[in-house]
Amino acid sequence: MADSNRKRKRTNEDMEAMCEHQHQPSASKEKARCNAMLEIRSFGKKKGIENALFEKWYFTWLLYAGLPNTEFSSDKDPVFPLNSNNRFSVEVAEKMETVLISNISGSKTKAELVAKALSNKTLKVCTKLRKALSDRKHKKEKSDSTSKVSVQYDEEKEQYCIIFENMSLNVNKTHWDILLSRYNGDLSDVDTLHERLFCLLCRYKTLGGGGYQCALPPAIWNLWQSSSLGVTVEGFASPLNRTLATYHSAYEDIDKYFGSQGSIFKLLQSENLQGSIALNPPYVLGYYEEMTANVVAALERAESAQEPRTLSFVIVVGANDAAKKQTWFNTLQSSSFCRKYLHLRIQDHAFVEGRQHMKKGGKQKLVSVCDTGIFFMQTAKASTTWPISDKLLKKITKLWKTTV
Repeated sequence: MADSNRKRKRTNEDMEAMCEHQHQPSASKEKARCNAMLEIRSFGKKKGIENALFEKWYFTWLLYAGLPNTEFSSDKDPVFPLNSNNRFSVEVAEKMETVLISNISGSKTKAELVAKALSNKTLKVCTKLRKALSDRKHKKEKSDSTSKVSVQYDEEKEQYCIIFENMSLNVNKTHWDILLSRYNGDLSDVDTLHERLFCLLCRYKTLGGGGYQCALPPAIWNLWQSSSLGVTVEGFASPLNRTLATYHSAYEDIDKYFGSQGSIFKLLQSENLQGSIALNPPYVLGYYEEMTANVVAALERAESAQEPRTLSFVIVVGANDAAKKQTWFNTLQSSSFCRKYLHLRIQDHAFVEGRQHMKKGGKQKLVSVCDTGIFFMQTAKASTTWPISDKLLKKITKLWKTTV
């Protein structure tokens, strides 16, 4: 029995090591993924799907495939996550197609055909990509060699250019320094560092969605980190736009080298969650729905625990007329955990652009595209630890208005 247990333990360790090796950052793989996404985007554009709608479609895929306890295999591709049969699951496919059907003008039949065509094209591209990545693995090609990634610095632009083959990616000096300060690898291993930086920048280039990656202004973060709200965790961030030291992001496989704690949904579903957390999800319906369900469930667990816990959320969402009619919005607003709600008019606030890392000096302002709502959701203990006063709401409103 002891020998059997030892063998089983070794087998599990071998599987974990193999999975870890399989997901090591690779410049050639990231470039291949980026080119595959460009092919899918181009196809979508020919079908009349503009970038904003395409990104809602992709973010929906990324969300539902990345949730804990889904049917997706453990070795799924981080950018193109399919299940063990290399397909979309039925549920995910339906949600992705619903995003397109509800936003494409014209007849429902036409919209359904476009949605189906994009799904089929994506599966074909993914099949081709997986074969290409598998061929490289079995042939043990040296194309992944870290020595092929080079870095150049432009003093005039204050910008680093990270180059792999014929692809170059830029990051300003400010963000270069931030990334290096959060890097948890060996800084003296320059080749590995440069490859991981290339993979990170390439991954977020592939993701696109500059508007969906907007961040809160630094002044707002400074206020929320103070004793007024005690925020210490940032959800729905990335290594390129995060402000807090503790943050959660979409791509754990590459983001983890730069301090990410992985998916925010894993944190929200943890049993003994407590503390003060800020959430600024992408402006995509699926994210709002899943976030709302998970936040309310987390607050209920914290409140009903034998020793009630101190748990607080500051949630930033789009608040146009359409959003305010949706179920998730009403669920947050009518919840007994909702201590306060703050509404910011479109002309009275701005966010930081999602592609700030490419701009000289970074921290470029981006005026909001709609009104914004801020929900303050707290357990009873949290509401006494971090009380939400009208004075605090006025301070937030006044401070945010200075960013316009």
